[in-house]
Amino acid sequence: MNERTPLALVSTASNSRGFEIIPRLPELPRDFRISFRRPESEGDIVYVEPAGPLFPEDSWNAVIRLTPNQLFGYVSACRDKWQKVIERMEPVPAAGGGQKPLAPLKEQWDLSDRGKPWGAKIAAELAEAGEKLWWEVFENHANTDAKEIGQRLKDRSRERELVGVFVANDFFVPWGLLYTAPPDHVKDGMPEVWHGFWGYRHIIQHTTRDYQLDYELTANAGVVKTSFNYDVTLGQDCLDPQIAFFKAFESQLKTIPRTEKAKLRLDLESGVFDDQIAYFCCHGKAAGIGTRNLNSSSLKLDEEFTADELDYWAKNDLQSHPIVFINACEGGQMTTLFYETIGAIVLKRKATALLGSQLDIPKKFAPEYMRRVLQKLCAAEQRQQLGVIVRQVAREFATLNNPIGLTYSLYRGMDAYISWNDHQ
Repeated sequence: MNERTPLALVSTASNSRGFEIIPRLPELPRDFRISFRRPESEGDIVYVEPAGPLFPEDSWNAVIRLTPNQLFGYVSACRDKWQKVIERMEPVPAAGGGQKPLAPLKEQWDLSDRGKPWGAKIAAELAEAGEKLWWEVFENHANTDAKEIGQRLKDRSRERELVGVFVANDFFVPWGLLYTAPPDHVKDGMPEVWHGFWGYRHIIQHTTRDYQLDYELTANAGVVKTSFNYDVTLGQDCLDPQIAFFKAFESQLKTIPRTEKAKLRLDLESGVFDDQIAYFCCHGKAAGIGTRNLNSSSLKLDEEFTADELDYWAKNDLQSHPIVFINACEGGQMTTLFYETIGAIVLKRKATALLGSQLDIPKKFAPEYMRRVLQKLCAAEQRQQLGVIVRQVAREFATLNNPIGLTYSLYRGMDAYISWNDHQ
């Protein structure tokens, strides 16, 4: 079963070099779709409903017994481990002699000079957190059928790369950080440990509801309408490379800057908002346990705005069905619950896709991740779906001994891509 009813494959006509038919990219073929449903009246009970080629059986009685707060606690433990590793100091040679403390993953995005064993050691440490989170979800709190679902996923993961969808309104897990046993033989030259991360090995997304949304964003005369929404206090190290990127790609990305909450509100409420790509680089804040309301999560431009405010401003839906990309930089308070609030609103208001990190991203990493994702999305000669790009970029950073690319999660939109109509 696909995430939604497949759209008909159509062709795009272009006459920039004569009449040419450009085939539409098809949806990525799904291997599985697993839905998590929590009835309001049943507390800790979560029904698990698998579908797709990996699960041809018609009848499952799969249950996971986890309260929202328990799940939040297990996810937070995994996230906190990642945050500690990213912020961990190591001694490095100082310019005047001696040594000074430095957090390598915060200060550099390219750590290839440290050698693959260093990166593999970091990956192995993070793998423990992802493996424990998998165990809590699919083993420790699962009944027999739910354990079978988890075991089948683990077994197939060792056999081959998968494409899958997790569906839930209130069961949010950072799926890309989960870890299971890697395959026996790997062929890409990377240490085996990296291949156990689900964000490295597979193309996966979370979605809350199904919509008949087109996944092809069409450039108008070779240009995609884009917004760069940012907090000016993030500093030059973070912002200057991104400003330079949008300037370099101005022939493809018609980019408007927004730095004020009032401007975002005005564009959304007045119907002026026609972004096809809405990119946010700012601080994100999420709720803690017991505060899952729409005022508990926010993003910050010059002022904070909450999920409740965003929902009201966009009450007529995002008519341009944009790809929304949130780079939440360090200094915020990101948790998975951010996506249960602001993230869920973005999807509810019919964004085609939402891409964002589970952690507070180092300011020097954020611009490079953005550059790689958008540059690939803009590659007219090699159109790629967003899900393919997200996995590819995570792998690229892993080759540089940097695991942070794995922290980005895709919420709907794995099939999204840009049709440039051969105008390049």
